[in-house]
Amino acid sequence: MLMAMVPATAAWAQNATGPNWYSNGSLEAGSNIFIQKPGSGFGKSSTEPYWLTPNTTDSNAKMDEYGKVPRSVFLNEFGVQAGTKDGRYAVDFWADHVGMDNQRYYFGLYEPGRQYFNMGWDQTPHLLSSSAKTIFGGVGSTRLTVDAASRTFLQSQLFQAAGSNTQSLTNRTNIDDFINGRNTFGGAGFAAPMTNIELKTLREKFTVGYRNTMLDNWDFNVDYSHEHRTGMRPLGIGFGVDNDGVAVGGTIRPSSGSIEVPQPLDDKTQNANAAGEYVGTTPWGTRWNTSLKYAGSSFTNENKVLTVDNPFCITCIPVPAGGIPAGPPPGGPNLLQYGLYADNTANGVTWNTAVDLPIWKSRYTSTLQYTMFRQNDPFLNTATNGITTLAAYPAASLNGEVNAFLSNNVLYSHLTKNLTNTARVRYYDRKDNTPTLAFTNYAYGDASVATTQPRTRNPHSYSKLNISDDLKWQANRTWAFGAGYFFERYVYENGEVEATNESGGKVFVNATPSTWATARSSLQYSQRRYDTYLATTSATDHAKNAMRFFFVANRNRTKADTVVEMEVFKNVTVAPTAGMRWDEYPADMWQGLQSLGTKYDRSWNAGSDFGLRVSPELRLTLGYNHEEHYLRLDSCCGGAAGGFSDANRWSSDITQKYDTYIAAADWKAIPGKIDFRAEYLAAISNEANDTTKCTSGAAGCTGNNSVGVTNPFPDEHNIFQRVSFLMKYYVDPSFVKQMGWLGEVTAKARYTWEQNSNTNWATDNFSPYSPSDADAGGTDISNGGRSLYLAYNNPNYTAQIITLSLAAKW
Repeated sequence: MLMAMVPATAAWAQNATGPNWYSNGSLEAGSNIFIQKPGSGFGKSSTEPYWLTPNTTDSNAKMDEYGKVPRSVFLNEFGVQAGTKDGRYAVDFWADHVGMDNQRYYFGLYEPGRQYFNMGWDQTPHLLSSSAKTIFGGVGSTRLTVDAASRTFLQSQLFQAAGSNTQSLTNRTNIDDFINGRNTFGGAGFAAPMTNIELKTLREKFTVGYRNTMLDNWDFNVDYSHEHRTGMRPLGIGFGVDNDGVAVGGTIRPSSGSIEVPQPLDDKTQNANAAGEYVGTTPWGTRWNTSLKYAGSSFTNENKVLTVDNPFCITCIPVPAGGIPAGPPPGGPNLLQYGLYADNTANGVTWNTAVDLPIWKSRYTSTLQYTMFRQNDPFLNTATNGITTLAAYPAASLNGEVNAFLSNNVLYSHLTKNLTNTARVRYYDRKDNTPTLAFTNYAYGDASVATTQPRTRNPHSYSKLNISDDLKWQANRTWAFGAGYFFERYVYENGEVEATNESGGKVFVNATPSTWATARSSLQYSQRRYDTYLATTSATDHAKNAMRFFFVANRNRTKADTVVEMEVFKNVTVAPTAGMRWDEYPADMWQGLQSLGTKYDRSWNAGSDFGLRVSPELRLTLGYNHEEHYLRLDSCCGGAAGGFSDANRWSSDITQKYDTYIAAADWKAIPGKIDFRAEYLAAISNEANDTTKCTSGAAGCTGNNSVGVTNPFPDEHNIFQRVSFLMKYYVDPSFVKQMGWLGEVTAKARYTWEQNSNTNWATDNFSPYSPSDADAGGTDISNGGRSLYLAYNNPNYTAQIITLSLAAKW
């Protein structure tokens, strides 16, 4: 089919353009043949955990994550460029991945030097899972349902499911059997109606633009884009239920569970820009330019509220103001409701000016910007989630109003022939004018009502000031040195701190000792300190007050980077690189003890690329990079007796390591006739989490809630590998000419083996229902096993593909 199309296209190219027109273009089409192809990953097994999981099957989700790999014939690209030979008019059209879910199209019509018109459309997919499992009906809509029989049974097993006795274990086992369809009770076929769904988002974007330069010294631009996002993604909804009644200690213990649902997406983002720029001459004879730009953005969400049947409740007792009465049935919501993104807009203007000054051959550039953000969607209906006594909201909507002002100034000067200076001053002010709202009666955990501790929504404004100055000395053609100082200050309104101040310095050196070697190195150090840390809760809650948010905590930062490129021998090149970022968060004191939060965040990397030209026909390349990242987090207490103390402090030391290997060989076996290329890529990563428990040994103190477990988090591994062999054959020009073609034609054959292998304790055996306790004597950290998941994450796959394609150019 393609060979028949080639001469027809050539004839069109000759006849349509005419003697005063030129044209050129290209196309590539072919077919994939899968030797080994991963499936969806959905299905059942005869052994625990019964549903196929990442540990028991592969999935095509990772392979097709950002565009489905064609399973058969494809048109990979097609492009045409034409114009008049006098250069007055030109037209472009190109298309990528035609007919696929990541296709792109572009059309441009130009009158070079005068006006330009362009239009485009593209798709951006993101496949999260092809193996997700759910018991919900109405998937794809904002009303998710569960059949009455399933809800009735799950509710019957919910009572006492949070305990650690035999009955609790039996109830959790029954829930697990029902969700996994093991039919060990209730008769044949009595199981949750589990179905397979694909979690995928798709962005479809249309763009159009026009530029006019007909007037001397003037440049006008307008453009518009419309992006429509559809699909589904996972969403966790929390809910609270009292499922113990008087069974344990005669007390009522409402707690939280988690239900993961497929959230439907249907939103639109529209952006519009218009700008005009003028270029002129100053009274002192230098160049200057100024521009004014409008930018507008609008986000519209068709799905404002997601309403979900609670799978574990169908006749649960609504939560009254006085609390849940003791005994069955459970108390809690029968219907769950979740508010989604609200409509919002942004409108702003930007004024830019740049002028060349006669003093020190300086150039000054200035930017002034003012942007208005608005959001005023109505609040959700308060009569929801099984709560009967929730008071009305203090307002019908947020009336959100935020205004932002930006001023950025840069002065670049040649102080001497070899000495330059760059000074910068930037100020950004974000003013939140949204009205203060006091909620005197609100729900928490979707199950309980609080009236004694009102919550107030206060404005959150801040300003940011940046000042820096850099000096660069070009000592000679070989050496250049530089140094600089910078300062940054944040001032917060109703924040965790009043203000933060960070100052530091940097130095760099560039070397070009000869035409065969270049090197660039830089070093930076800074310190950030906050003024006053404000207590976020009552004075008696020391642990929460001692927790420092990482973006305002005191920090010492050191950064360094080095890049070298050199030809060590003839036909041998080496390009080593190295870098590091060392963030230390020095502890300050709260109530006589060290603060909590991030203690350090450190990383470094080193690697090199190697190139070897064995002969004019054979070239080899190798690459390797190693990166390590260290993170330490401190926390406390977990409700343990004694509260905030060193004995109740626990920590997590997280270590991440990454190794990337690249090898390739290019061989022109018969120059101009046959080329070969072989490639290998491997990306290996590992994450280790070393948890240090509370020395007090108190139950519930350590964050993972495990007693007697030295390190409950195994390492996580991921290995991605790809091997490919490509052969390219250049079709004989005389044969191409006989076929009626005026350009060149190449035939390609590629073999690809690709594999991603992931080991993750959190998802390896993840099933739709995931109780966290396997025996009656353990501690159940999921609050009674009332968790229901989509079990969607499966990054494992192996694929082998043969690709045959034909590419033509004219």
